[in-house]
Amino acid sequence: MLLEDALDRLKAFQNTLVNDICSQLKLQIGDPLCDAANDAVSDVLIAQLYTTLFDLFRERTRDKDLKTNSRIAAIAPMVQPAMLGIKRQFWLIADSEAPQDIGEAATAAYQPAITALQAIPTAKTAAAKVRCLVEAMTAVPACVERFHTGQAATSAASTTIAVGAEELVPIFTFVLLKSRLRNPNAEAAFMSEFMSEQMCIDEEGYSLATFLTCVDFVDQLTCEDLEGKRP
Repeated sequence: MLLEDALDRLKAFQNTLVNDICSQLKLQIGDPLCDAANDAVSDVLIAQLYTTLFDLFRERTRDKDLKTNSRIAAIAPMVQPAMLGIKRQFWLIADSEAPQDIGEAATAAYQPAITALQAIPTAKTAAAKVRCLVEAMTAVPACVERFHTGQAATSAASTTIAVGAEELVPIFTFVLLKSRLRNPNAEAAFMSEFMSEQMCIDEEGYSLATFLTCVDFVDQLTCEDLEGKRP
């Protein structure tokens, strides 16, 4: 109830402030400039109150994140792409790679996506967090293209390998595990609560939905099951 009360008070204050701004500028509610003012005010308020607000979100999702954090910590060091059902062409490893080095090589190949995801906890607004998430998501196909373009330079193989939705979820789950992102449920809840309406229907909303699917996927994994899928 503490979080809900805080959110109600914050939104009431934000609405009053935005209405006053729009009134002073003689803007009607629904005007694009008024919507932009609302987003700007939201970001300023949330950034100033971030530590307190995020602590409340973390408390709300504490039980879920205890489980998810534990799974990530246990699985991240040993996971390899094949264990998650990732197709061979998306492992991003050379044919000569030794089996014991597959996980390390794939981690290096997807490092841009991993690094972008690791930046989420340092962002203090939903918009900034979602930008990190979108950057991580779009880095995945870029990593795939970069690897296969490099491979094609020394062979006659085609470089046109698309990353569809079916491939993206297991690959991004690998990225999530290797990022060792803590409290992903709290991060997702924070983004969902404060994302603008436009973000919800654009690529930001899709990225967040995919991220939540990957978090759920992680919660279903066990080290024992994954060991049985080791290549």
